[in-house]
Amino acid sequence: MYGTLKKVGISLLEIDRTSSRIVYKETNLIIMGTKEDNMKSRIIRTLLALTLTFAGLGFYSRSAYAASCYGSSCENLNPNTMGCGADAVTSGARKYIGDGGSNLSYVETRKSAACNAKWARTTNNSGGYRYAAATIRYGCANYCYTKNVRSPGTIANTLTVYTPMVAYTGTPTRSCGVVSTSGPIYVPISLSDTWCTGAN
Repeated sequence: MYGTLKKVGISLLEIDRTSSRIVYKETNLIIMGTKEDNMKSRIIRTLLALTLTFAGLGFYSRSAYAASCYGSSCENLNPNTMGCGADAVTSGARKYIGDGGSNLSYVETRKSAACNAKWARTTNNSGGYRYAAATIRYGCANYCYTKNVRSPGTIANTLTVYTPMVAYTGTPTRSCGVVSTSGPIYVPISLSDTWCTGAN
């Protein structure tokens, strides 16, 4: 009638919650052994593998990339690795800057409501390889505190560099950026209307 119990080894895809990577995991499933064992095994293997594959491709993307800090706990951290880039928007207007090419490169202030934090991001839109740097300025009457980033070498067209985060989206800031054919670029970038956004 029912036959014997049978253990079936299955290789599954699973999300590593710490690193947000998809990894293989070996598991065993006990099924009832019958003359249809082979067909059932194939069906179960396929369904479970597909379920976890689709989960890895996006069904659990919200939890895998959920914000991992908020406010002061985001200070000085990387916005992307902390999941703050997921809901980020540009605060205020972009500032377009000279880049020795198309002059369409720009710097902007990015902010995340989920993380309650802000950072500066510079985009190389020169049409070629360039050095890039960004500074977010805050505090004091003249934005005397800074967080900075610069590329050690040139980066390709459309690529970006971004600073560590400043806590609280309500913090008055100005973001400054430089895109240049020579470098590495000195940071912090000085405050100037030529290469810095307005207050936001």
